[in-house]
Amino acid sequence: MTSQPLKRVFGLILALGNYMNGGNRQRGQADGFGLEILPKLKDVKSSQNSFTLLHFIVIKYIQKYEGEDAGTDKVELPTPDPYVAEKVANFKFEDLQAELKSLAANLKDCEVRVGRVVERSDEAHREPFQGKMNEFLASATTDLQQEGEALRRCQKK
Repeated sequence: MTSQPLKRVFGLILALGNYMNGGNRQRGQADGFGLEILPKLKDVKSSQNSFTLLHFIVIKYIQKYEGEDAGTDKVELPTPDPYVAEKVANFKFEDLQAELKSLAANLKDCEVRVGRVVERSDEAHREPFQGKMNEFLASATTDLQQEGEALRRCQKK
């Protein structure tokens, strides 16, 4: 994980969890936590029921890490944009794989059609069409291979 702000948020969550479990020898000295506890942060309420543990974490993060920028537009969320996170959560690798397969078929069809046009054209009329299309096909093939490799890397993570 490379996001320093997100590491800080997770560090605060771990520290607060260890503090809250301080009386328990097994749970009070945790080295980490499972991501399944994150949605529960909004369910843990203060003794007056006025705010949640999530509110407290946000307040402490701002106090500790944002300093004089707190409350201004300079402060950036330490987490991904919720819209982006929702899109990622609903993303299906199978859909992208199907799109890449369709693009590969369309690219192959384009290559065949270019070949037909070049075959049927007089030598004098082939350029610049042949050169431009060969350049396009090479570039598109490389891009498609790179996207396929990126998809495979993402699926492994």
